Parts: sequence; C-alpha cells; structure tokens
Amino acid sequence: MSIIYDIVINLIDYLIIFKYFNCFSKKRNLEKKYSVSLFGSCIILMSVVNQFQNQSVNLILCILMIYLYSLSFSYSISYHIILPVLYIGFGIVAELIGFLILNVSGEMIPYSVRYYGSSFICEFIRFLIVYALCGIKKVKLPKLAFNIGKFLVIIPLSSIVICCIAINIIQNSKNDLVNIMCLVIIIMTITSNVLMFKMFFKVIDTLSDNYEKEMLLQEAEAKEQYYQEVEKSSREVQKIKHDLKNMLLAICGSYKEKNKISEEIRKIVQELDESDKNIYI
Repeated sequence: MSIIYDIVINLIDYLIIFKYFNCFSKKRNLEKKYSVSLFGSCIILMSVVNQFQNQSVNLILCILMIYLYSLSFSYSISYHIILPVLYIGFGIVAELIGFLILNVSGEMIPYSVRYYGSSFICEFIRFLIVYALCGIKKVKLPKLAFNIGKFLVIIPLSSIVICCIAINIIQNSKNDLVNIMCLVIIIMTITSNVLMFKMFFKVIDTLSDNYEKEMLLQEAEAKEQYYQEVEKSSREVQKIKHDLKNMLLAICGSYKEKNKISEEIRKIVQELDESDKNIYI
C-alpha cells in the first residue's frame, strides 16, 4: 500500500517539476513520447527506491532525477545547472516544514499518517512556490555564458550545503534555541538566494534594454549617414547630367542643318529632364 502513496506523491512532485521547468521554456529536447517515458520512469524509480527508506540514497537519486529530467527541456548549459539547484532549494524549505509538522504532531497520530500527511503538505508548499514564481509573469531567461553561469551555480550549491547542515543539526538537537537559530539561518539563506537571482535578472533586463537602445541609436546614425551619402551621390549625378545636357545642346546648335542628328539629341535631353524628376533613396 505504501508504494501506491509514494507513486501518488512522486506523481504530484514531478507535475510540479514539469510546471517549474515549463514556465522557463516550453521547448523540449526530446520528442513527446520520450519525454512522457522519462517522466514516468522518474516517478516509478523514485517510488521503488523510497521503499528502502534510506534518506541519503533518496536525496542523491532525487537530485539526479531532477537534473536528468531538466535535460529534456531546451536551456543553455548554465540554466541546466542553475534551475534544478533553485528547485532543490525550494524543496529543502518544504521538507523542513514537513519535518517540523511531523515532529509537532506528536505520537498520538500513527507514523505513516504523519509521514504521508507531511509529504502532501511539502508538495503543496512546493506548488505554491512554483505557482507564485510562474504566475508573476512569463519568465524569460537571458543568454548566459557558461563562464558567468558557473559562478552563479556556486551560490545556490553552497546554500543547499548550509541548509542540509542546519537540517541535520535540527534533527539531532533537542535545544529549542539551536533549532530556532538553524531555522532562521535556513530562511535567511533561501531568501538571500531569491533576492540575489531577482537582482541578477533585473540587472540583465536593464543591460538588455540599454543594449537595444544603443543598437537603435547606431542604426539611426547608420541610416542618417547612408542618406547623406545618397544625397551627395544624387547631387553629383545631377551635376553630371546638367553638364551633359549643356554639351548636347551645344552640339545640337552646331548641327542645325542636320535635322536627324538634332532630333536625336533633343530626345536624349528630354530623357535627361525626365530622369531629374526621379527620387533616389
């Protein structure tokens, strides 16, 4: 019976993960049938491993499965590292709340009920976090070079290590003051990560806007220079045509006796006059 509960919980978990990754990019690297197969495989594998109730193995496999599933979405290499790390950070906050609920609920409620009840609460908290993140606006990922992305990865990775250490202290400590301090450390760590990435995306948006304005300014200057060159060329052509017309009229005056030649020259002059009416752009 427990494996059914685990399948349901993992199904909810990966639906939330799908929504999280999908709000950053709807493009997939895999065909639909392969994406669905990967989705189902992750759920089944996690549910089977959960039966052994080994927290270390569960955590390692969970992280690997999240990274594996993220590869089915179309991101740059940097975001394939950053986005799963952020989600794992959200998960740590949710797991911490679930752990506290499990301990506070006392021994009156059976352990299995408390365990799966807190698990559903954790999934609900994850859903609220992801829903809030994706509901603000459509998230657009700026282009990020790997040399920059690798430094951004260090921050959430170090935060996860700090949160794991704090959670381990809470699990092994019976001192309420120590537990409260660890809880505050976790909350401040996660909050600083959210603020840091929010500031990062804000800076990227500002730089992108400035870059677009600079490109538009350069384009306007290039167009102005182009039109100046066209106008200059047009004046030179008009001068050449004017001189040519005067030369033809002079030739026409010297051949008054030869009507055929005069008529041909007048025809050329008339075509030159007509061409003066054209606008060159």
